[in-house]
Parts: sequence; structure tokens; C-alpha cells
Amino acid sequence: NIQFNISPKIILQALVSMVMSIKIEDHSAVNSILALVKFELKRFVSTIAAAILIHAPGLWVKIQLEDAKQYLISVLAAATEGWFLLLIVKWVCQTGTAINAIVKPFHSTFASISTFAVSTTIGIFVSGFIILTILTDAVYRLISGNGNPSTSQIIAGYENAKGHVVAQFVTDPVATGCYFMLGIGSFIGGLYIYLKDEWEQSSHVSGLYQGAQKTKFRHIIILGALCSILIQEGLYLPVVFAYFSIFILAQESYSPDGFANPSNTQQDFIGVGAKGGPNVIYIQHESLAGLKMNTHQGKAAMPFFQDRMHNDTNMYVFEYTRSVLGNTIDAMPALLIGCLPFTAKAIESVQSLGRSIAHEFYRYGYHTGSFCSRTINQQVLTGPWKILYYLFTGGMEVVHDPMSHSLPLENLEATDDRTILLYFSDWLLDLGNSTKENELATPFYAQFYTFNTHYPNLMDRNYDGKERYYSSLRTEDEFLKNMFSMLSNAGLLDNTIIVGSGDHGDHMLGKMYVRLQAYSPQVLTTASYIYYPSHLMRDNTTANRLCQNTQQLTSTLDLYPTIRNILHGGAPRNDTDDWINETNAQEGCMVGVDLAAVDIKDDRVVVASNSISSAGSPTHLWALMTKESALYHRMQKRPLKQLGQDKTGSYVMSFNDCNEGSNCLVGLNESSKNQFRHIVESFKNDSTIQDGVKDSDFIQFFESLVNS
Repeated sequence: NIQFNISPKIILQALVSMVMSIKIEDHSAVNSILALVKFELKRFVSTIAAAILIHAPGLWVKIQLEDAKQYLISVLAAATEGWFLLLIVKWVCQTGTAINAIVKPFHSTFASISTFAVSTTIGIFVSGFIILTILTDAVYRLISGNGNPSTSQIIAGYENAKGHVVAQFVTDPVATGCYFMLGIGSFIGGLYIYLKDEWEQSSHVSGLYQGAQKTKFRHIIILGALCSILIQEGLYLPVVFAYFSIFILAQESYSPDGFANPSNTQQDFIGVGAKGGPNVIYIQHESLAGLKMNTHQGKAAMPFFQDRMHNDTNMYVFEYTRSVLGNTIDAMPALLIGCLPFTAKAIESVQSLGRSIAHEFYRYGYHTGSFCSRTINQQVLTGPWKILYYLFTGGMEVVHDPMSHSLPLENLEATDDRTILLYFSDWLLDLGNSTKENELATPFYAQFYTFNTHYPNLMDRNYDGKERYYSSLRTEDEFLKNMFSMLSNAGLLDNTIIVGSGDHGDHMLGKMYVRLQAYSPQVLTTASYIYYPSHLMRDNTTANRLCQNTQQLTSTLDLYPTIRNILHGGAPRNDTDDWINETNAQEGCMVGVDLAAVDIKDDRVVVASNSISSAGSPTHLWALMTKESALYHRMQKRPLKQLGQDKTGSYVMSFNDCNEGSNCLVGLNESSKNQFRHIVESFKNDSTIQDGVKDSDFIQFFESLVNS
């Protein structure tokens, strides 16, 4: 909240000061004062109008996402920043003119041209920075539902400005072109309104108000200081925030030498029991949408995957996998650490070094390698996204990403997944594992983070699919096909277990990521699969159990314990309690089960919560999910009208026959309350669930809701 506390005394002093500064030439004091007040009022209104106009792209997005009070505050903040920016642009122009006036008496053509060139370059740079920053901020707000970009996101955006611009044009060239024209046109229009008034002043009232056209640098300092204060309150000042982020707050840039550091583990020993064990490949597919994969177009886009799913008895595809959230910084720890934290202590533990599954493979003597299609840039190295840096690089002997090989960024911050696979092939050759006698070799753990299915989705030029997402599925299918072929040719496929899963699903409303601000069946449904050669299993019960569980409700939390059990030799048991206890899960974590060791029950319940990304915020997204439906509570800063979701509301979400054109939500009634009352009670009585989860605000809220 902004409070203006200006007393009448201050206003009177300002008017007296203004009057005393007037240089009167026609001795008509009253008329001069009235003319000056009229002129100053007109100039003030023109300045504010121009200041607001240059922020038109961002304010156009905000008017769709904010209520009247929020929008008024945004407009006032934009006016303050805009005034400051217009003064800077004008001061730059005046400085260039002044320097040219100094040089002119020397009659030096070179000096004049140089002065003009330097002034023009600075003017273009300043103007371009303002336009690009306002446009970038507006696009981010459109995508995230009016979220404020972080410092690391601003820096990453400028590191790959070309990729972001190209991404917008390839997804919607007409709308993006119009948007760029709006940004450029609004800036030029605002600048014209502002300077036009100054030109009129210089031409018509120079005698009345001498020297008014000169911008005093102290005015820039005062407005700059005010803007610096306002950004501390999180108000809408995109250009000032970007300047601080890039030129003042930017931390140490990318350092590939710091990547592979497997010594950062919880223990420093290396075991020898891994020799002769199976190789393990773990693939995390960014935004792999299970519901889209299951459509006719999705199946047609992935012929290799479909063939393995239906014709290879070693391939197990889990058709009812639910994610823990749609935000990557919540979803990836579930896959690689096996924990969805519900307490502050658990969140701190998840975000600490040495927790990912790669550390354990390294300690047991495996060769470890990370192959990341997304560039590990400034955004990943700082802020809340730093957890991804730990997950991508922790416990790894080698780390490959686009920046370390100067690869082209073809899908925002990422290269083509099929390209990063080439470095995996080289790594296998370096390990000397490409032999038919691989049972004698030291096994490897390879971790892939693929990005082709992330917005704006990498297009396959050889695929005639009309929608970009299905075209990106074709590239992912070729990625998997090439990996299997590579392993087969190297004689390694029969001794390799491949586990893959999306971190979450995908749901776009135009350019807006639904998953960052709401739940939908498309967001919460992803796809998981395991390629598990039968001769590597301890007995036949493992294959039967995996096959049975493909038709049961599963969670992305289940992949971590499944892989961990593979590392420890597999287990034929079906004792869920023993399995949970043996995982030694951090208190306050929701954990999964080993899909190869536990028969999942028909009435299983899994959860989704944005506990990491919402830490310290009153907002949250919570869901208790069964195979057919979910009890869903949303508390956000603004409604999502396109899906019929209020700022704060509780709903029953259906997973059956739900498409992107419907909201798949109904209100709570007595029947649904009775259903979920039983589910909440069973959840609280479940011995496999940590006390920190049972006692959390999450469960207490749902318990109160179904009993109201």
C-alpha cells in the first residue's frame, strides 16, 4: 500500500517557490502566474500520459489479471517509472546536443560525426533496453499469470534474448508481431507526447519560463531514488528492476569447472558392490503430458514408444501417473530425491546439497554422468532454481549441457534432446563399456533432463503434425528410439534398466502456463515408464507386480524408491511398511513406493502440493487425488476465469474424459464430502505416512473442509 502524506503547508511552500522563480518581463504578474500554472498543469498531465503509455504492453496484460485496486497501484507505479525514464531519454538527447555545441566552433567534421554517432548509439541502446524490458516483462506476466520475474530469470532472459524472441514468433507470429509493434509504437508515442510539449514550451513561453526545457539532473536522481524504494515493495517497475538485476545484482556467471563434484556427498566412501550390476538410465522429461500422449494424435506421434509399450514384455508404462505439482522446482525433487516436503525442516533438507539419487550411485561405485538439454545458466545457479543445479550436477563425474559444448539453443534455453544424446555415446566409449562382456565392467548411472516438450515445443520439420506439442512428442520418440538403438549396438541394452517420467503435465491457455497458478487434469497427469529386462529381476513376481501396477494409481514420488531399490539389488517383498521405513525418509516428507516391490491398492490416494515454490507465501495449490478424481483447493492472488477457478476455492476435479476445453471441476456436495471424508481418515491412519505430513496445514484444512 502506498500512502501519500502531503500537508497544505508543503503545497503552499511549493507554490511560493514556483512564483519566486518566475522571471516576469511584461509586469502582468497575475496573468503570468495563471499562464504558468496552466502550462505546468498541461505539461504534468502530458508527462504522466506519456509515462503510462510507454508501459502499454505490461498494463494491457495486467488489466486482464488484476482487480481495480491492484491495477490502479500498477498504473501509478508505471507512471513514476515512466516519468523517470522519459527524463533520462531527454537528458541523453540534451547532453548530446550540448557536446555538439561545444565541438561545433572547432569546425571539425570528424568530431561532429563522432559526437552524433555516440549520442545516437546511446539513445538507441537506452530506448531499446526500455522497449525490450517492458515487452519481456509483459510476456512473462502473460505466461505466469502476472507473476513477478525474479532477478535470475531476468538475467537468463537477456542471456538468451534471441531464443525467447524466436520462441514467441514461431508459436504465434501474427500476435507476437502485433505485440512488438505495440511495444515500439507505445514508446515512440509516449516519447512524442512528452517532447512535443517541451518543443511547444520552447517556442511559445520561453519568455515566461526561461530555461524550463533543460532537464535538471537532480530531478532524475530524486525520481530514481523513488523508483528504488518502490521496487522494494514489489511494485510494477519493470525497467528499473531489470537494470538492478542485470547491472547491480548479477552474481558470478556460469562456471563449468564447478559442475562435476561428486565429492559433495553425505558419505565419502565408494563401494565395490556395484561391479557387474545393471546399468541404470533415469530420464526426466520436462512437461510430458500424459493425457496428450494418450490421444490419437499423441499415439501417432510416438510410434516407437507405442510399439515398445504394446509389444515388448520388458517395457512397463504406468498409465495413471500423477505429478506432485506443475512447477519444476517442486516436481524435480520428487523425482530425484523422492520427497514432497510438508514442513520447514523438510523443505530445507530437500534444498540442501547431496540429496539426489546420483550421490548414492556414485558412493556405490557407479560411473555417473548428467546429460542436460537445458542450459545450466544464471537462472539455475541462483535463487529458488538453484535446487535444480544440485539435482543436475550433484554426484556426477561428468556434466554435459548446451553451454559447456556451445550448442545452439533451439527451444528457449535448451538444445534438441537428440543432440545431447551424442555426448552420451561418446561417454560410453570413454568408459570402455561397449563390449559384449559388459557384466565384468563397472556399471553406469546416466541421468537425462530433456526439454523438447517444454513450451514453445521443439518442432520436427519432418513431421506433419499441425500442433507444436505433438510435433515435439515426435522428437522425443526419436530421442528414445536413438537411445535404445545406441545401447543395443553397444551390447548394453540387455544389462540396462531405463526409467523415465515427466516431471508434470502440460496445459497452455494461449501463452499462459496454467501449471504455475492452478491445477487441472492436464497439469497433474504425466507419464512414467520402466524398461526392465526380465533376466535382471530377482524372480517372476517383479514382472507381475510391475505389470499390475501399470493400471493402478501411481505418483512421480514412486520413481525414486523404485530406482533406489534397483541399486540395492531389488526386492521380492510386498511389505509397504518395511519399504517406507528402509527409505529413511526425512521427517515431514511425503514419499512414494517401489513399483517393483509393492502391490498398489485400488483405493490408493496420492497428493499434490506446491510446498517448495510457495514457501513463505500465503498462496498454495493442494490436492488429494484418487484414480478418478481429486479434492482440490486453490488459494492464489487472482482468479483463473478461463477454467472457472476463483482466487480461493475448493473443488472436486474429475480425471475421466476431461479435455483442455473444459474445466473438469464441480463444487463440493454432501456426496463428495462423504467420499473424501473417508479418504482423509484413511490417510491420517496410514502408518506409512510421516507424522509431519499428517499434522500439516494441508491435511488439517481438508479434514475441516469435508467435515464442515
